[in-house]
Amino acid sequence: MIDKEAHVSVVKQCQLLGLNRSSLYYQPVCLEEEDLLLMRLIDALHLNLPFAGSRRLVSELTTRGYTVK
Repeated sequence: MIDKEAHVSVVKQCQLLGLNRSSLYYQPVCLEEEDLLLMRLIDALHLNLPFAGSRRLVSELTTRGYTVK
């Protein structure tokens, strides 16, 4: 879509396509398996305890033996 070697500037190409220029340079980062596990646990806890805030969720995870920063 974007041709960096074209005579039209990258800025102009992004404008014509309706893209943010920052999205052109974004490189997705792979998450570690431990982070994915913690996200699944937090989702499950939130479904069971929708009223719990972040401190309560950290406490629940710590009680279950997970290290949360």
